[in-house]
Amino acid sequence: GMVGEYYFTDNYAITSGLGFAFNQGGTLSHDIGGNFLDESDFTDPTLTESNDALPNGVNVKYNIQFVEIPLGLKMRTQEFGYLRYFAELPIFTLGFKTQANGILTGSTIDGEQEGNIKNDVNLLNISWGLGGGAEYNLNESTSIVAGIYYNQGFLDLTDDKNSIKNNGEAEDSKATGRGLTIRIGVLF
Repeated sequence: GMVGEYYFTDNYAITSGLGFAFNQGGTLSHDIGGNFLDESDFTDPTLTESNDALPNGVNVKYNIQFVEIPLGLKMRTQEFGYLRYFAELPIFTLGFKTQANGILTGSTIDGEQEGNIKNDVNLLNISWGLGGGAEYNLNESTSIVAGIYYNQGFLDLTDDKNSIKNNGEAEDSKATGRGLTIRIGVLF
């Protein structure tokens, strides 16, 4: 992605930009199956019919991609030789889902079933985070930047508001995203 910095003093800046988040998600295990992904496409035709419940013991692996717009405050130290350290906090990120795929596995599913689950994943993801790192100055206008960042989502990624388990109970799970990211780039 790309990040822009607007310095309002020598060492404090507002940051924003445009980024891409790939392979977001994880695996949800459901001991009790249900109609959790009723608007999704899977390779097994028996799993694509609306109202057809997923079996007990199913695992759903989520692979979600987002276009993200971050907004944060960057604070950096004075230069020590060619090196500066920085911290960014808080960083708020608005993410828009661009793609979502799922893989079903379990003892009652033959192999792995892959499918498009875009309609069963919420459109927006809002998260906060913080990070820090270092800038190595190559010349007056170019630096190499490296840092590590943590982010935590606020919103439920799964759209399971009408989901019913096989035992008749409503599905009330909440899946939020968390991540640890290493960023390496060039600042010019």
